[in-house]
Amino acid sequence: MDERVREHAEVLVDWSARVEESDDVVIRVDEGAHDLAVAVAEKLGARRANLLATYESDEVSRAYLRAHDDDFETPEHELALYEAADVVLSLGGGHNTAAKADVPGDRTRAYRHASDVVREARYDADYVSTIHPTRSLAQQAGMSYEATRTSPTTPSSGSGRRSPRR
Repeated sequence: MDERVREHAEVLVDWSARVEESDDVVIRVDEGAHDLAVAVAEKLGARRANLLATYESDEVSRAYLRAHDDDFETPEHELALYEAADVVLSLGGGHNTAAKADVPGDRTRAYRHASDVVREARYDADYVSTIHPTRSLAQQAGMSYEATRTSPTTPSSGSGRRSPRR
């Protein structure tokens, strides 16, 4: 594994989220962020935090949204997950940045509206979001994938709203 991925995981766990022993941590893993998720899981295990990883895929979301009838309910099970979390790490890095381009806008808005309370619960935890370089993201940025891999800088992460440690 590229050492910069391990360094990125260390920054996420130690500095950005300040994960402590016994913290309940949810990591949302985009399909292209697998290596980063493995490195984060290793750091969380060494920290003796509690981990639950979820898989995020725009293609899975596309299939669900295209098949749905637009009558979305608040996903209470997902809400409970984030309300119980101390830390949420969102590891972005999808394979296809336009995967949901053919989902009707009204349907996407209805789904987002039904999930507003879930999104707020995610942000109420110590929430950190980052993007792991992928080929599709490099292409969208007008870069070669190799250029993203040879950059001398460590990937950065951005935090959502930070709540005080409980």
